[in-house]
Amino acid sequence: MLKLIRVTGDSMHPGLQHGDFVMLWCWGRIKKDDVIVANHPNYGRIIKRVREHHLDNYFLEGDNLVASTSAAKLGSVNRQQIVGKVIWRIKPCRKIYRSKSV
Repeated sequence: MLKLIRVTGDSMHPGLQHGDFVMLWCWGRIKKDDVIVANHPNYGRIIKRVREHHLDNYFLEGDNLVASTSAAKLGSVNRQQIVGKVIWRIKPCRKIYRSKSV
């Protein structure tokens, strides 16, 4: 199954930017360095990178260490809390403003 999720916040900047959309693959194996979406018990739906995993526990971290909650504060999520793995980034159309010629 595929899902489309909108990115909010700057924790994964520059790879993912606020307002981008990501396509998720909701099946399969999750491994180190995958970018995933998870339902975190304290922070709600988050997009983070898997830094390590042990058995069914996944330790996550944002790419932008300044704007992201630390891995120590996030703790781990289990496999059931993972919504899916990011497989595609979709940049939204940005409106281009042109000045009128005089």
